[in-house]
Amino acid sequence: MSASVEITGVTMILQVLGTLPARVHEATQTALLQEGNQIMGVSQRLVPIDTGLLRSTGAVRPGESPQSQDVVVELSYGGEGLAPYAARQHEDTSYHHDIGQSHYLSEPLYAATEGMAERLAAAIRQALGG
Repeated sequence: MSASVEITGVTMILQVLGTLPARVHEATQTALLQEGNQIMGVSQRLVPIDTGLLRSTGAVRPGESPQSQDVVVELSYGGEGLAPYAARQHEDTSYHHDIGQSHYLSEPLYAATEGMAERLAAAIRQALGG
């Protein structure tokens, strides 16, 4: 007695699987940028305001990674030297701000880490059609 099984479409399956790493990377980048924008939104409500320049330099952008497969998103204030006092305003807790506070970026970032892995995983699954 003998039996055989034939699986057709293996070439197509391998092609689809071959695109998976790039699709996961893109979905991760998109999801992480979304997280960054949420964090920046909260941060914008906390950043000290005098002239409004510091607030206007808030940015979220893809970052550079030493490992090509890593996904990095950078959140920053200060721009290209537009507000060189951004770091000091962020770190120096002795300043009195009529509007805003110190740690205006790190506070929302740390708060966002709660549940971030789950939100990223859900966004990636959804992007991949799962």
